[in-house]
Amino acid sequence: MNPRKTALLAILLIATASLAAAQGTFTQIDFPNSTQTFCVGLDAAGDVSGSYADAHGNWHGFLLQGQNYITVDYPGGQNTYVQGMNNSGQLVGYTGAGSNFFSFVYDIRHQFFTQISYPGASATTAFALSDSGAVAGQFVDSGDVVRGFEMLGSGFRRIAPRAATTASVTGITTAGTLVGFFSISTGVVDNFWFLNGNYRRLSMNNKPKSAEVLGINPSGTMLVGRYPTAGQNYSAFSYRAGTLRILKVPGASSTIAYGANDGGEVVGAFVDGQSHQHGFLWTAPKAASREKP
Repeated sequence: MNPRKTALLAILLIATASLAAAQGTFTQIDFPNSTQTFCVGLDAAGDVSGSYADAHGNWHGFLLQGQNYITVDYPGGQNTYVQGMNNSGQLVGYTGAGSNFFSFVYDIRHQFFTQISYPGASATTAFALSDSGAVAGQFVDSGDVVRGFEMLGSGFRRIAPRAATTASVTGITTAGTLVGFFSISTGVVDNFWFLNGNYRRLSMNNKPKSAEVLGINPSGTMLVGRYPTAGQNYSAFSYRAGTLRILKVPGASSTIAYGANDGGEVVGAFVDGQSHQHGFLWTAPKAASREKP
């Protein structure tokens, strides 16, 4: 196999368990024989992307299509993390170790990787990509400060709201709207929209304190993310049509939502009572509204 193609393909039966909840249905997702799994991306067909740790503590990306898991390893990379996916057959993620990371776009059909590095950055971490192939994420600049970025074609744009000390872009819509979160000098964390060169504070009704938006669906009608609870734990949320919904896997100490599709499904990760991390797919109890968030 061409060394630029996927290094390892493991097609295994899906191991899932449905967890019923009044607010919808959670389906647990664990890559077979993994020690940890988290799910980040979701397309219109219900395919899921994410990462898992093996028995040796090494991280690999994966794609779940139907009942088949496919491992995605960047050739020669030290640990591979797959993040978002689009409806055009592409995955986005990053590879590296320590504080040095670079990102990639992976073409599923042709099994081909394209490397992404923000010019002059010591680390580039891609989180999301649109159906047209625009990529968004964060990079570490020469001053060791985290900034957001958008890549259109081969060109990069720095994304950082005014007065932000750090910023991360975590989602992108089909129309090119970016969403993310930023912090200011006082340590306060807030969320933002960015479209056509303009920043706007992203407000949500009943938003929990320090909530971070970690994803948006392609049509821009649904936001997902997390907010801190007791200790180092989190609860997940979705926000659609002006309604904030708390998403918590039954029995979990921590739940985080990373991605959503236009069907209203959500993916993320949770930590169980034994401190083991698993991925999940959440399905709403009824059809979601098409209104803007």
